[in-house]
This record gives sequence, C-alpha cells and structure tokens, in this order.
Amino acid sequence: MDRAMATRTELLALRAQIERAAEGRDLLRDKRTELLAVFRDVADAVLAESDALAEAGARASQALARAEALAGREAIGSAGLTAKAEIDLAARERHVMGVSFAEITGAPVGRPRTARGYSLSGTPVSVDEVAGAFEGQLQLLVKMATEELRLRRLARELQKVSRRVNALEHIIIPGLLHRARATRATLDEREREARFVRQRLARRKHAAGRLA
Repeated sequence: MDRAMATRTELLALRAQIERAAEGRDLLRDKRTELLAVFRDVADAVLAESDALAEAGARASQALARAEALAGREAIGSAGLTAKAEIDLAARERHVMGVSFAEITGAPVGRPRTARGYSLSGTPVSVDEVAGAFEGQLQLLVKMATEELRLRRLARELQKVSRRVNALEHIIIPGLLHRARATRATLDEREREARFVRQRLARRKHAAGRLA
C-alpha cells in the first residue's frame, strides 16, 4: 500500500465497494438457487420424456417387426414412400428466469389413416400400426426438443452465474478486503506517527518553558 495514496476517503470508498460486491454476490447466490430449482425440474421432465421416447421406440420397433412378418418389407416401403410428408414446425423465443430459449411448436404429427396417402384397401392394418407408432415417437421428439434446448440454456446460465459468484467470493471481495485492511493499517500507522510527533513537540515546548 502506497502511504501517500492511503486516505480516509479511499477507505470509505473501499468499504462501499465491499458492501456493493457482497450485495451482488448475495443476489447472484439467490439467482443461482432459483435457477438450480428450475434446472432440476426441467431435467426431471427431460428424463421422463426420454423414458417415454424409449418406450415409444420399442413399440414402433415391435410394430415394424409384426408388419414385416405379415405384409412384407416391400409393402411397408411402398406405403412409407407414399405417406412421406414434411412436418410444419415453428420456433418462438421464450424466457425463464431471464434465460431465453426457443420453444418449438407445430401441428400434431399423428395423422388419421385416410390422410397418409396410400390406398386404404390395399394396405394392411399392420402397416397403419407402424405409421401410427412412428408418428407417436416423432411427436415425443418434437416435444423433447424444446425441453432439451431449455435445459442446455439453463445449464450455461448456471455456469455463468456460478463463475460470477466464485469470482466475487474468492477474488474480488478478498482483494477489496485486503486493500481496505492495508489502507486501515497505513492510516493507523500514520496516526501513531503523528501522535508521536505531537508528543515530542509538546515535551520540547514544556522543556523550553522550564528553561525560560
């Protein structure tokens, strides 16, 4: 600490900075706690949707195996080419705890048998079951996409907030405290020196008065 720079004004300014930094740290801690609660809820939802997606995939695979056994791969392939269609999806920005993410929405993926484009009389029911099973799986994928996007954004925000909390706790506030203690020590030392000088001058004045 440069003795020439140590002033009471600087000490007061350092104390004010410490107070503001501590308030900012506390606010960020609260935000981190709230973000973590939301993150856990979304993570639970993603896990549940992952389980549902795995079950839907298993059902679709079973339906496909049955259809191949009953109708043959050629019939399934032909129906699949005929039923091929685009999925109309849209994304809009949403905000949770100040975190933005894209919410994916769209029309239901599932279609009635009459809307798949292939011949109703010439297509076995087992092929319809395959189409319905895979459409259901795709619907779950669309729903899960939004939750995964939100989970990733929340994870990034949690990391950012945690870095700021750690910086305040372990770097900024300790640094300010060190500077404040050094300034306080310098001011105390300067005060002791000034008091010593005043005492010496008083003794000399007293001695000079006795000799006069």
